[in-house]
Amino acid sequence: MKAKAGYRVFLSYARKDSRSAQKLATQIEATGAAVFLDEFSLEAGEAFQAQIDRELRGSDEVVALVTENSIQSRWWGFEVGAALGLQKRVVSIIDGVKVEELPPPLRSLQSVDVRKISGYLSELSERVNPSPERVK
Repeated sequence: MKAKAGYRVFLSYARKDSRSAQKLATQIEATGAAVFLDEFSLEAGEAFQAQIDRELRGSDEVVALVTENSIQSRWWGFEVGAALGLQKRVVSIIDGVKVEELPPPLRSLQSVDVRKISGYLSELSERVNPSPERVK
């Protein structure tokens, strides 16, 4: 799931949530967006920190999969913090945690419950493939 040209989504998650992240990446790709998912996008021996930085900078938006695991992950926190610093659109997909448990910077942003993901995917699809009326 190496991000290609077009609308690019960086998916930030905790390694323990790989299965959920893969499922989410597949759903995002179905909208036509390219997804960067480090588990499948980085090659052995690659300088991963530099590649993650490039992918974050090149993304159009960042999806943060928020779980108990990710909240405890330093790398996840780094990625989300970097995305906010780069003024990227950051969408929190909440799975099994309460909004009150979100890190403070994410609490002020509209989040999405993973059980209601279809609404977000419709919005994303419109950003990826804007209708002619919205392009004007």
